[in-house]
Amino acid sequence: MLKVVGVKEPSSAMIEFGEYVLLNVEFDNERLPAAPFYWRTGDFVGSLVEVGINRKSGAMAKIGLIAYGESELLSSAAEYWECVSIAGVPLLNVNDWPSDRYKDEPGHLTVAESDLCLLMSFSLDKKVDSVYESCGVRFGVNSNCDLIWIAIKK
Repeated sequence: MLKVVGVKEPSSAMIEFGEYVLLNVEFDNERLPAAPFYWRTGDFVGSLVEVGINRKSGAMAKIGLIAYGESELLSSAAEYWECVSIAGVPLLNVNDWPSDRYKDEPGHLTVAESDLCLLMSFSLDKKVDSVYESCGVRFGVNSNCDLIWIAIKK
C-alpha cells in the first residue's frame, strides 16, 4: 500500500480514457526526472493498476489502469466529489524503494464508474481522513496514511 507523507501544489493533468490502456493520467509538473518509480497492484492477471512516482520529490506523476474486467456501477459519485478536499498532489513515501524501480504488491483492486467518475479502490476500508485533489483527480487517504482510492472525473 502506498503511504502518503505530504502534499505538493496542484499540477495540471492530462487525463485519457482508451481501449488499450483503459485510463492514463499524467501530472505535468512531475514528468522529470525520467525513470520514475512504479507501484503496481491488482491480481496481475485480469486487473492491474500502475502508479508512477517522481523519484526525487515522491509526488505522484502518473496513473495507469492497464487491465480490468467488468467495472462495477458507482451508485453515488457524490461521496467522492462533495467532501472537502486539500488542493494538491500526494507525496508518497519512497524510502527503501527497490533498485529496479518497481514495487509489485498483489492486492485488492476494485473499479467502479458512473457517467461522471471512475473510481479505483485499493482497500475494502472506505473511511478516509483526508482527500487531496488536483485537476479532476481525487485521492482518498485513511487514518494510517494509506492511499485507499483514486477517483477521476470523466
